[in-house]
Amino acid sequence: MKVTEIIVTVTIILEIIWAYPSLKQYQAEGYQFTAFLHRAKHFYKWMLPSFILAVFFTVIYFIGEIFEYSKLFIIIYFAIYLASSAILIARVISKKSKNPIKFTKRLIRLYVFEAILIIAINVALGAIFDVKYYIIFYLTAPVISVFATWLSGLIIYPFERYNNSRYIKKAKKILSENHCLIKIGITGSFGKTSVKNILTEMLMKKYNVVATEGNYNTPLGIAKSLNEIDGYTNVFIAEMGARKAHDIEELMDIVSPEYGILTGVTSQHLETFKSVENVYNEKIKVITKLSEGGFGIINGMGVKKRTEFAN
Repeated sequence: MKVTEIIVTVTIILEIIWAYPSLKQYQAEGYQFTAFLHRAKHFYKWMLPSFILAVFFTVIYFIGEIFEYSKLFIIIYFAIYLASSAILIARVISKKSKNPIKFTKRLIRLYVFEAILIIAINVALGAIFDVKYYIIFYLTAPVISVFATWLSGLIIYPFERYNNSRYIKKAKKILSENHCLIKIGITGSFGKTSVKNILTEMLMKKYNVVATEGNYNTPLGIAKSLNEIDGYTNVFIAEMGARKAHDIEELMDIVSPEYGILTGVTSQHLETFKSVENVYNEKIKVITKLSEGGFGIINGMGVKKRTEFAN
């Protein structure tokens, strides 16, 4: 293989691997285009060492071009950069997180598409640019991977939007046609999964219960769980999450529960909600948006009380 082909290949591998933390951030923020601006301090805290490494080695490379360092120096230089990148990648990927990456079908589609995009772009750039200029793409792989994730998400967004609407429409149909199904919605800034699990265990002594899987609390997470419902299911328990305004409203429209539980409200997701009051106003919809005759339960210790909801 020629030097250019080797460098292009290594660049592609680096960018595809560096896409992992970018995809995790993108998924954690609900595949929004502004994903890399939300909770930025957490994401960039992981990525900052890699960005600094990229800038440092890029500067060193141009200094080397000026002073025409020896071939041995260049080989050692690239070897050190590659080893440093490998260490940082391992550090970021192995970092434990409260919400680890989930390789859902959507994420796999995005990762595969991004990999294809990275390969196509780098092959084209390798053919266009002389190797001494193409090196920049090799050195800035961590930065490029973030942009590649964003661009890939933007390109396949129309397909994902259509695919999501299809699943949600199917979910609403399943729930609306099962007239005997007892539906319960649970939300809050904390304790949603625990309350759901406890309630499921309690109700299973008398009923056939289906609950949303793990901490899946999005429209697609709820839609996925509905595949477990059959003619013998008596109760469906839906955990409901909210990253922004109208999220609970959307989930309530899908599930239309007769019972709602609000576990509590804290200062989570202030990047999008801006205030605890806004968080409360969204979460309380699990009570206010109940179907006629519905029954709601509010944790008085975890939620600021409102007299207007007393009835």
